[in-house]
Amino acid sequence: MHQGFSRKNTENTTQPAELPQLPSSEFYIRMLGARSPPRGDLFDPQINATELRATVKLLWAFLDLCKQHNIQVMLYGGTLLGSYRHHGVITWDDGVDMLMREADKRRLIEALKGHPDLRLRQAGRWKVSSKSHCLNVARHGCWPFIDLSFYELKDGWVVDLLGSFGKKYRYPETVTFPLHKRPFMGRWIDSPRDALKFLSYSIKLSNACISLHYSHKFERYPKVESVSIDCKELALTYPFVCRVPDSATSHGGVLETLTFSDGGPVYTVPVNEPKGVINAIYSTLSVKN
Repeated sequence: MHQGFSRKNTENTTQPAELPQLPSSEFYIRMLGARSPPRGDLFDPQINATELRATVKLLWAFLDLCKQHNIQVMLYGGTLLGSYRHHGVITWDDGVDMLMREADKRRLIEALKGHPDLRLRQAGRWKVSSKSHCLNVARHGCWPFIDLSFYELKDGWVVDLLGSFGKKYRYPETVTFPLHKRPFMGRWIDSPRDALKFLSYSIKLSNACISLHYSHKFERYPKVESVSIDCKELALTYPFVCRVPDSATSHGGVLETLTFSDGGPVYTVPVNEPKGVINAIYSTLSVKN
């Protein structure tokens, strides 16, 4: 039986000893291909199945490296939003975002030096890519890549030291820690303690989903300005997560079900989020303008 989230103000991870097995990343990718037909608008997938497989392999290799060297890393930005809303990528986006300690930079550099496939680009925002899965030579190197953000703890806040698109972000330490694991493309990955509350410090509540704002594949802004539509319209094409309280524990937690509007639930798993996140099937989150 899984436990509810802890309120301890530490940078540790709290999680039950056993987590339910998730369908594989390949299952997720094939599911999207079979059940998400093209829309013919700006919300069509920005990455195809081959590119998505390369992205997943890159992320898995990076997470395995961090685990091997005891480097803490968590879902961040659009990748955290994708986990919260879809248990996977936001299909009309093409980036991967992770957050880690500023103090772990040197350890990460040393760990990557000994890796046969992963490489690091330190110009501006740090980016990790894979030599064997370089599908597009972007302006400064390979795509796909992982965008790394670094934080420091300052007076009870988790402070993103670089920010994004000219904006700086900070998050309450008590909202962030201890970390717990969330589903993402078939794997449980460390995430902020209260994902919805954490996201609310960098995005606003809305019933809109917003199209691609910046192309990571080509490292440029799209020629067409991003648009927004009601997320319910996208739920006719893509899987979304719905939540109900988890009655199996008195300590908190929710049951998250990945579902398609045309065919009911794909799977249901307990997730160590506070019960206050219970909402409708469709996420009400969008990126701030």
